[in-house]
Amino acid sequence: MNVLAQQCPVRKSAMPIRPEILTVVHYLFIGCRAHPASALSVSGNRGHRDALNKAMNAGAVKIVVSTRGPKPKKYWVLTEEAKVALKTFRPS
Repeated sequence: MNVLAQQCPVRKSAMPIRPEILTVVHYLFIGCRAHPASALSVSGNRGHRDALNKAMNAGAVKIVVSTRGPKPKKYWVLTEEAKVALKTFRPS
């Protein structure tokens, strides 16, 4: 995926990602799919926008813009910190 720009707010502290944020991210990227997703389209996940914005503020996801095709398309992707946290996370 060619990346035109990345939009991610600067986190205010280096605190770990909260369990409730990890639960939502785990569900959206892993739990409700046959195979784990590496990216979710912003337009296709409008119903989860508030939850994904909170996850972005917590540093779990970021928005990348693809330059492939005639129009740029935005995607939610996991940050490296979230990928590491999800490896040890067990949803309750």
